[in-house]
Amino acid sequence: MRRTKPDQNINPPSSSRDSAKSSRSLFSLSKALPTSSTTPADRAEDAKGPLGLNLLHSPSSPEIDFIFVHGLGGSSRKTWSKSSLETHFWPKEWLPNDPAFERVRIHSYGYDSHYLKGKEDCLNVHHIGKSFLGAISTSPYILNSKTSIVVIGHSMGGLVMKKAYILAKQEAVHKDLADRFLSFFFLATPHRGSRSAKMLKSLLKVAYDRAYVGNLEPNSEAVQVINDEFRHVSAGLELWSFYETQNMKLFSSLIVDPESAVLGYREEKQIPMTADHRSICKFETPEDPNYAILRNALISTVGKITADVPEEKQKQTRERKRDLKKFLGVPDILDDDLASVSEARMKGSCKWISTKASYIKWRDGQCGDDRTLWIKGKPATGKSVLAGYVVDQLKESGHAYSYFFFKHGDKSKSSLDRCLRSLAFQMAIAHLEVCDAFLAMQADGVSLDRVDERTLWRILFIQGIFQTTMPRHFWVFDALDECSNYVDIFPVMLLSMSESIPVRILFTSRDTVHFDQDFPTSSSFPIHSLNISMADTESDLSLLVARKTQSLAVVGPDDRAALAEKILEKSRGSFLWTILVLKELLRCHSKKAIDQVLEDVPRGMEPLYSRILDSMSQATNGKRLAKTILMWVVCAIRPMTISELDGALTLDIDDSFPRLEESVSALCGQLVVIDKYGNVKMVHETAREFLLAGESESEFCINLIEAHTRMAQVCLNYLCGDEMRPPRNNRRGYSAALPTKRQDFAIYACTSFSYHLSRADSSAGDTFRLVKHFLKSNILTWIEIIADSQDLNHLTRASKRLKTYVNACAAERSPLDPSIRALRQWTTDLARIPAMFANALMLSPSTIYSCIPPFCPTESMIHKAGASSRRIGVYGTLNKDWDDRLMCIDFRQSQPKALRYGDDFLAVGLSSGNVTLYHATSYQEYKVLNHGEAVHFVAFKPKTDFVATCGMKVLKVWDVQSGQVVHQFTSPPRPLGMEFDGDTLSVASRNNYLMTWNLGSHNSLEPMQRPWSDSDMPEVTKPSTGGTPCALALSSSHKMLAVAYSGKSITLWDMEDDIYVGSCGKKLSSGETSTHIVVSIVFNPNPDIRLLAVTYLDGDLALLDPFLDQQLECFRANSQALAASPNGRFLAAGGANGIVNVYEFDTLNLLYRVKSSNSFIKQLAFSKDSMLLADIRGSQCTVWEPEALLRESLGDDSSGNTFTSVVETVSVEAKASITAIVAHHTSEVIVCGKSDGSVALYKQETGANLGTLYRHKSPIRLLAWVPDRDALLSVDASNGISLYRVQKSTEKGWLSDSIQIFKSRLDSNEAIIDVLVGEKSGRFLVSTRESDHIFSLNSGKYERERKHTQTPGIRKWLPHPRSPLQLVCVDGIEACTYCWDDLSRVSSISLPLENTVELKDAAIFSIGKKHRIVVELMCPNNSVNTNRVSIIDANFLAPESKEVPPSQGRNDSVMALNQSSSDGNDSDRGMVSIPATALHPHTIPLQLRIAHVIGVHESGRLVFLNRSFWVCSIDLSNSPSEDSHHEGSAAVEVTEHFFVPYDWFAGKKDIVCALVKRDIMLTRGGDLAVIRGGLDYAERLHVE
Repeated sequence: MRRTKPDQNINPPSSSRDSAKSSRSLFSLSKALPTSSTTPADRAEDAKGPLGLNLLHSPSSPEIDFIFVHGLGGSSRKTWSKSSLETHFWPKEWLPNDPAFERVRIHSYGYDSHYLKGKEDCLNVHHIGKSFLGAISTSPYILNSKTSIVVIGHSMGGLVMKKAYILAKQEAVHKDLADRFLSFFFLATPHRGSRSAKMLKSLLKVAYDRAYVGNLEPNSEAVQVINDEFRHVSAGLELWSFYETQNMKLFSSLIVDPESAVLGYREEKQIPMTADHRSICKFETPEDPNYAILRNALISTVGKITADVPEEKQKQTRERKRDLKKFLGVPDILDDDLASVSEARMKGSCKWISTKASYIKWRDGQCGDDRTLWIKGKPATGKSVLAGYVVDQLKESGHAYSYFFFKHGDKSKSSLDRCLRSLAFQMAIAHLEVCDAFLAMQADGVSLDRVDERTLWRILFIQGIFQTTMPRHFWVFDALDECSNYVDIFPVMLLSMSESIPVRILFTSRDTVHFDQDFPTSSSFPIHSLNISMADTESDLSLLVARKTQSLAVVGPDDRAALAEKILEKSRGSFLWTILVLKELLRCHSKKAIDQVLEDVPRGMEPLYSRILDSMSQATNGKRLAKTILMWVVCAIRPMTISELDGALTLDIDDSFPRLEESVSALCGQLVVIDKYGNVKMVHETAREFLLAGESESEFCINLIEAHTRMAQVCLNYLCGDEMRPPRNNRRGYSAALPTKRQDFAIYACTSFSYHLSRADSSAGDTFRLVKHFLKSNILTWIEIIADSQDLNHLTRASKRLKTYVNACAAERSPLDPSIRALRQWTTDLARIPAMFANALMLSPSTIYSCIPPFCPTESMIHKAGASSRRIGVYGTLNKDWDDRLMCIDFRQSQPKALRYGDDFLAVGLSSGNVTLYHATSYQEYKVLNHGEAVHFVAFKPKTDFVATCGMKVLKVWDVQSGQVVHQFTSPPRPLGMEFDGDTLSVASRNNYLMTWNLGSHNSLEPMQRPWSDSDMPEVTKPSTGGTPCALALSSSHKMLAVAYSGKSITLWDMEDDIYVGSCGKKLSSGETSTHIVVSIVFNPNPDIRLLAVTYLDGDLALLDPFLDQQLECFRANSQALAASPNGRFLAAGGANGIVNVYEFDTLNLLYRVKSSNSFIKQLAFSKDSMLLADIRGSQCTVWEPEALLRESLGDDSSGNTFTSVVETVSVEAKASITAIVAHHTSEVIVCGKSDGSVALYKQETGANLGTLYRHKSPIRLLAWVPDRDALLSVDASNGISLYRVQKSTEKGWLSDSIQIFKSRLDSNEAIIDVLVGEKSGRFLVSTRESDHIFSLNSGKYERERKHTQTPGIRKWLPHPRSPLQLVCVDGIEACTYCWDDLSRVSSISLPLENTVELKDAAIFSIGKKHRIVVELMCPNNSVNTNRVSIIDANFLAPESKEVPPSQGRNDSVMALNQSSSDGNDSDRGMVSIPATALHPHTIPLQLRIAHVIGVHESGRLVFLNRSFWVCSIDLSNSPSEDSHHEGSAAVEVTEHFFVPYDWFAGKKDIVCALVKRDIMLTRGGDLAVIRGGLDYAERLHVE
């Protein structure tokens, strides 16, 4: 036999279930309203019903046909239904289940009776009656049987029945059919017409004309003719007339009065009904008195008809069946299995099979190629119910059929012998010729006792049934794989059936390789297969669950949909599991009991799995492989791909598997499936639980600890192997030399080893040794692979799981074991690395080898990893351990008042009116918005560039990118809170209303005032006149507002519907709601969690369910500020004592605590990823990155325990920051000026702080060495200037007493921003934005000034590269050469720079004889970070052709600039001026992502920090040819060296750094960092 591939749907059903729309809010008032328990499945598919004759029910041996005919305006279904519910369609739903009608076949007849449709299809009663007769006479059910016919008609339907019967009696061809009509039931039939019909015709005559409406008029000609003719043919008929006794609505009289509703015949039974014209045939329940009257009448008729069947005929039929059963040896009851599956099937289910092409061909086809269909499915996927559905469909369609349901373990139902005998008996009952043939065999003495299946097949079928001229017949076999001996006989049976035999076969079985191999292939007997998928049965399962959950009393109507969804999710397509679980749920009385039922293996699944394992145990080969496959599939953290499983098995059992997918199906196919994506999964979750339960004695059951230990060892063996070895030289860029193709198992091993490790046996020495070896050898390669996957969460998960394993190991070993301490340190390192170095790892994973470890704390394991071979070193600033504090910003002159995180920024609103924006990742200052008054509230509009700032008077909406105001409004009086909800901006006022603006409106931005108080509020919560809220919370996710007043409980207000919802509060000991003063309120942001956290003035922190007004938790916390994390998991609480506590929101379990200085915490805020926490206190804003949040936010399934950590952190008071830096000309020491006014000395080699040289009273701004004098010039923030001699002594070294040479001051309101020393001239220059000033270097006395009042700005003064008596000034417009002695201008060149950029800094450098100026530019309207560098050819700044010594005075042609000079824009005679056009070819602009220029190395490389905090460089000695850049910027090769952690620059607007030889000096807080060897690491990029 040959098999064809499974077919696809002709019209595939939707793969997604329609789900009820989620509620707008958990707090919505509508939640409390009751909802209908009716499910969509309980509604009829067609409320009216189809036209024509429709079969509603057919028993196996019908004796009577009921035909229901509707009346005017009715339909084949609607007339007989009280409502659209399918259960109200009583002819189909009630009568078939009534034992009194077990032999009754039921039909309904529909025709077009809607009088409002117009003139088309205008039929009268005569034509409708004729159509009715035609439908009956051609029905295969009625035509091919000898049943008696009973017709039941409502209203005009009675006339149609009479007319059809009259026509049948008049035509000879219908004589036999007419004789079968035995009884007529008339329900409110207008035998003499209806007054309502006359009225109706008058009303509709203008527009419509329905002939049959006129037929119903009183005493109409058509009615009279029908009555007269029926009187002559009704002899012998049983007649029942039921008439109405109540008026319909809008009618003043009966539609059909009693006189017209009865025939008046002598033999007629006339019965009144307490109903109107419409309800006379519609009933609410089977207990309805009117239904009881009609039912009893129908029973009476049925009883009479069955009593009239000749007793001799019945006796003869019984004897033939008895003889057949005796000859064939079949039991008395045959259809118990069919009845069971039919009863189990939900109405409306299994219809998907009718859309399958192979099924349709099998059912309707005529050729032999498609006569056999094999339906395959996994265990418990509803195959038996589906087989029952197929049988029922064949029955309803009038086809001849036979069936058999195999059942494993039941000898009477598991043998092919019993199946063949049952088939033969059913075919004999269906076909008289077959029955006669068997009885003839019996008469000839043929005995079937003790014959085998082959002989039975030959006698009964080959020599018996197949020799008759029987019509087409269908065989349906269920669970053929449960037949004990199908292998020997069934294939032979199929092959022996020729195409002339009109038998079509369908069988179901589990989808197993062995079963598939048992059928030989043959072109003469093809078998088409159809696989049952989860998508096929999804709708059936939904129907089953939806219907059954309606009867679960323990679940409320609002929760049923969620429970149903959960059941469907867990079912994995298993009907058996679903049915068993639903049965157990009926016995549940609590939510915990429901959850337990859903988690356990339901009773009834164990026998199925036990039988599968028994069959697997009988296999002679492959048991070890099968056990290993089950272990990996059952215990894997996620479904493995077939290639991953192949790698795992290869390492586990040291073998190879060329056709693993086939092996999996053959060895474990009933328990393991491979989906279309190649993922290997258990057939159902209960199969996994059964294998792990340990209750079975099967060799395939799994010990979970042993399995995870073995799997962890396999993963670790791979991670310790050659593929994972790190590069030998630990250099960046070496990743390219690593294996380009790793095993497919590598990804699973890298991401999942820690999962298995956390569940492994902690006492297993081999596992512990593998862990230590991995952490010592290949962990950096593992981190690189994880970073390359772009999902660093694996590092943090590994940290948590490793901690679980280490804790377990610590119980087995000494806590002082160095190995345990090392493992514990790794758990911390793995959590911190992604937090601190995500930027670098995501961009360049190979940085983990050499660039990242040097920046980690010195006691961390990652710092020590590969330290001996690492060339890069960081000295002077590293902590010993990790710190949870990410940054601390001190605003000094202003107080932070508002704090808010957006998607990309952290905003801090200040009392000065400024709002400072910081990047949410790097915390470098981005922009300052000037609101104009103290800012009390900030709100970001999600997923946009808009931020709103609110003060007491003004509300502004800004575009963050441009820094411009988009909208400006007047703030409502005394604002209390502000929130965005889509395009709507809401501000709450202390005057008890919300002011809202629809920013998405293009028409008007007029505010809407919405009070939150109305007449429906109880007096206990309604604010008193003029009452002021003491606390308020707005929730856009819940569309709710919570507001508290002094002496009142908390009021809940629905902001969407503007209605009062309820009140809540903590509970007193008496049970009453507290009215204590509320300090702070916050909603859980998760819309699915309806919780409210509240702090009270008495120090209590309460967790409330506000909708139910229930207190869940309450304790003394002494907190005043609250904040909820965006993911809804955490609640932060801070108070006056400076302590911040972080709790789990839903339990208030403490996770984290930080104790700092005793300053009042004004506000808290979580970052958008819920892993960072910011607070404002005093003049500071601090951002924390607690390890507890990093781990908790990820969640994990590796442990049922919640990770908790209580952390005590030192005071947040920061060290004095470094504000200026300069290297000694010998490069031996570095001098740093600090924000506390101190001037400190650091050793360049180690970065060690040698001590303080001297102090200013104000923060140091600028430093400059005077090498020839061994002196240091320092400038402070108050414009104080000091010069100290700093020399190294033999005794005290560099810290010998510093001698002050002079102390001076610039008397100006402008701050000094630049300083330059001219040793040869004996002067130094200081510069402000508006002026430049010359001082004597000998005495510090002021000499002269040059003003720039008309063009203020930043100017950078540089030493002239060729003349020590001259200096160069760069101001963004031009570069000029001046004389030191009098600031006279010598020469200048124009700079072709755009107006949109400003000068930030400039420096001069030399490459051989070439002199260049590097100009650093910034875009003030975009960011504080610069994005351009220009290189100027300084050779064009030629000095005077003849230098004049200072004693000889100055050139008479140059005007002296002294204090009386008023303008720096004069035209100095004798000055050499070069226009911009001449300069242009000698200026090279470079477009680079530069945050700060660090310096120019002596080799000619420009070293800078880019915006991603990478230290980079470009080679200026090999700049592109100047002629190639006439039209634009240069294409340059940028070299990336190493990454600097972004927290080093947190809170800083200006970066203080220096380049000393090849060492880079950076500052971190109050310390100096020396980074040595960093420039040796390189990765080149081409940047346009």
